[in-house]
Amino acid sequence: MKENHIIKSKKLHLLCVSFLGLFLELALIRYINSTVQIVAYFNNFLILSAFLGLGFGSLFVRYRLNLFRFFPYIALGVIGLMTYLDRFGYQGQNTDLIYWFLPVSGNQPSMPVALAITLVFFANFLFFIPLGERLGLCLSLFENRLLAYSLDLGGSILGVAGFACMSWLQTTPITWFSFAGLLAFILLAEQYHRRSFFTQGVPALLALALAAASTMIPPQGQWSPYYKITYSPYYLTNAGATDFIGYSIAVDKLRIQDALNFSPALDKSNFYVWLDYYRLPYHFREPGRVLILGGGSGNDAAIALREGAKKVDIVEIDPVIGQFGYSLHPHKPYKDAKTRLITDDARAYLRRSSETYDLIIMNALDSHHQAPGLSTLRLESYMYTVESFRDVQRLMKPETLFVVHLSSTRAWMGERLFWTLTEAFGKKPRLFMTAGSPFMSIAFSYGPDEVLSNDRFPGQGGLTELPTLTASTAVTLATDDWPHLYLPDRQVPGIYLLVLGIIVILTFTAFRAAGSISVTKNLQMFLLGAGFMLLETRSITKAAVLFGATWIVNAIVISGILVVIFAGNLLVMRNRCPHKYVAYAGLFLSLLLGYLVEVNFILDYSFWMRVVFAGFWLGFPIFFASLIFSTAFKNVSDVAGAFGSNLLGVVIGGALEYSSMILGLNALYLLAIALYAMAAVTSLQKAPPPAQ
Repeated sequence: MKENHIIKSKKLHLLCVSFLGLFLELALIRYINSTVQIVAYFNNFLILSAFLGLGFGSLFVRYRLNLFRFFPYIALGVIGLMTYLDRFGYQGQNTDLIYWFLPVSGNQPSMPVALAITLVFFANFLFFIPLGERLGLCLSLFENRLLAYSLDLGGSILGVAGFACMSWLQTTPITWFSFAGLLAFILLAEQYHRRSFFTQGVPALLALALAAASTMIPPQGQWSPYYKITYSPYYLTNAGATDFIGYSIAVDKLRIQDALNFSPALDKSNFYVWLDYYRLPYHFREPGRVLILGGGSGNDAAIALREGAKKVDIVEIDPVIGQFGYSLHPHKPYKDAKTRLITDDARAYLRRSSETYDLIIMNALDSHHQAPGLSTLRLESYMYTVESFRDVQRLMKPETLFVVHLSSTRAWMGERLFWTLTEAFGKKPRLFMTAGSPFMSIAFSYGPDEVLSNDRFPGQGGLTELPTLTASTAVTLATDDWPHLYLPDRQVPGIYLLVLGIIVILTFTAFRAAGSISVTKNLQMFLLGAGFMLLETRSITKAAVLFGATWIVNAIVISGILVVIFAGNLLVMRNRCPHKYVAYAGLFLSLLLGYLVEVNFILDYSFWMRVVFAGFWLGFPIFFASLIFSTAFKNVSDVAGAFGSNLLGVVIGGALEYSSMILGLNALYLLAIALYAMAAVTSLQKAPPPAQ
């Protein structure tokens, strides 16, 4: 491998490669979700495969294969494969995990869900191998290990910030991959001589250009920070007349909602049942001040205004879908002076608001998407917990009506919501259904008994009260520690176990394929990677509870974690850090406090007080962990091997994160303590004997 050009600009080169690693990890996840829709429920596997690819590539630096020269062609192949998979529907049983996917229609080819996930996992793994090799090479060129690590962290921070800017600007994949492709070509061009530029450089540039252009092949929609959003109109043809009845709105190809035209034409269509569904709360009281959690494109707001609401607050997490309430929805409800759109996570709004309402509505809050970051949670996971419903109570007056609509054919899902609400409110909800209720949706309702017993529109909408549950079976309640509405019980779904098995086998196969690099030789770095993955996951999920599961919160938290690590590494570089066993003691104490102490009391304080407290609370264990890692990394002999082993440890830590589906999220603190304890023992065993 020709390293002389890299050596001349090794600092800038390392910074750029690290930037590419984080930027492309985030970009590829977003793009894959939009083309292979089923993967949106398994984002964590993509993150793990990216880490595995980076780690595996780092281990091959010693073989001088220069895999990075093949990166443009691998990128073209991977994006081309995703474009090809875009044409498939999916087959699969989801008895132990609820998720929605595109059914097979007509002559459309089909693919089992497990096969689709496995194919995408391996493609993503392959994509990051050349980047990992180049990253390992850049690290190995520095005698000062910690300087190299600082540059790596700096590039990673810029990568997160760069993609956050792209998300904020609502750019499309062709922008992401064109920008990344140009940077990759500049890095490649450093190693080409004039004679080889036209034989190697130009074909590489064309491959990168084709990779970026191929993202235009699937139908293009509007890109929010969460989805690719498309819409199409509905028309009713009746007696020779064509009536417009609204729009179908799809996210990552899956229909998530409709923006309906509530008109006489709608009553003649198959969508007539939705009017009674949305009107259900108004059977019991006049609206007054209304809060809509998960307002979407505006159906709930349109009905609230139609029923005479004086003020309507709408909370919607997705900015593009929220804007549809201004521009796309047939009634343009968000343009009304009585409405206020709040673009935020609904749980975060509940926690910071001090207003009270006459009516609070939570209709079909299902995102069809995992939360951004390193967890198995979905965007709405923290909305269906005991603690969340207690947050709703804070905004209720004695006469307030609260309605939660839930649609599910699984009895255990409805039972979980029923008993979770009962635990939060101290009494059972009353259950209602309208005639022809869409997807058999049931309204779980709270309010004064005299209000819920008086139908203001008797004989309209087929309103029926259902019997409540009489005795609780062995139902696991949804809590902030176990926020899994879509799992039947404390278990890891079979499809997760299958893919996790593949990940673990591939991880240890990578070690064996790396020749002289062994788990034993880099055991401490391996354990530090696994422990840190659990710590980072718990920090991100905790921040989601405190500040919301939005993309911007996730970007700030990840950037904050990297900044804290950078600060710890800087102290080690300047020899101003405590002894490593003091750092271990600080880490164990902060992890134990995280496990034992619930910090929800900080929610009673102002926003900035919460930010400061949460920063210290979540930052201390990460800070001590960074001191431990930098101290260990400072003295390694094989930089690329140690860094690769650490990333492979991260993969194992990511696999262990799924144990939270059984043990709860707080148990990740205990697992992290166990892994860091083993790392401490390993470092003690490797310590030189004391002088005689």
